[in-house]
Amino acid sequence: MESHINSELKEIKFIGFWYRVIIQLIDFIPFIPIIYLYNLSVNLSINMESIIPYVIYWIIVYLYFIIMISYFGGTLGKLIMKVRITDRNGRNLSIFNSIKRISIYLLFSIVQILIFQQGIQESIDQQQISNYINNYSGKYEILNILMGLLFIIDSLSIAFNKQKRAIHDFLAKSFVIHKDSRELMKLKD
Repeated sequence: MESHINSELKEIKFIGFWYRVIIQLIDFIPFIPIIYLYNLSVNLSINMESIIPYVIYWIIVYLYFIIMISYFGGTLGKLIMKVRITDRNGRNLSIFNSIKRISIYLLFSIVQILIFQQGIQESIDQQQISNYINNYSGKYEILNILMGLLFIIDSLSIAFNKQKRAIHDFLAKSFVIHKDSRELMKLKD
């Protein structure tokens, strides 16, 4: 069946690295108000000496991605640019595969939460917490470095395969295609 997929893919317009960069810039626009929510979660966490508001912030962010990918086929930037995230049959990803697709980012957030928690335990104040996280050197330092490397490898992997899939696409069995290519993705049984 894989060879049948490959023969179909020659006509499909896959979305490459630079186009995805443009999409991410567009995706940032609706997140400008979310920065306020991020700052609020940081301040509440520090004032309460609890990681819970910070964790809730990350849950809200990831629910946005899961819902947008599963129900609409992509984030706002992808929808504006007529790009869709699909499975091999041109359908939107299931919730489970959407979670798998963002799993690398989830891991990164967990590391950030652990670092933030350590900052709270060390009584870092609101003005210093960003600097603390960015220049962190502690027990999670190697995880932080590995996550940075994983992000780079994930992004670069798009350039090294014909279907322009990142590692997170392989994990989720997803394809990032132009919306007009959806029909071509549908396989005949």
